[in-house]
Amino acid sequence: MVDIDVRLLHHSRMTPVGIAPLTGLGGLALHGGTGWLTHKFGTSVDQITQMNLILADGSVRDLDSSSRDDDDDRVLFFAARGAVSLLGICNNFSLRTYPMEMVTGGFWMMADDASTLVFVN
Repeated sequence: MVDIDVRLLHHSRMTPVGIAPLTGLGGLALHGGTGWLTHKFGTSVDQITQMNLILADGSVRDLDSSSRDDDDDRVLFFAARGAVSLLGICNNFSLRTYPMEMVTGGFWMMADDASTLVFVN
């Protein structure tokens, strides 16, 4: 994840990726992917706009989110997001990115007596 974050940072872009830096982007994005930007932009799998998929029968399909010509391709695209390992092998995919902006976050917790709110950074 660190490589993707650094490359996007150089272009003033960002996208929701995981919180564990050693997690691979392929598995994270294709199977869900929650991270620090999930509440604002959705999960990593929501950002996939295009993928190249090799199905179990050996056929290769180029799928994208704007596919209007073929309902089968559109259904396969949305089914593959999150369950690609059940359908075939993904060769490559494209993620939507967003302009870099100030993002703040942290962890809120309530004290035992519920009268004090503590911000832990």
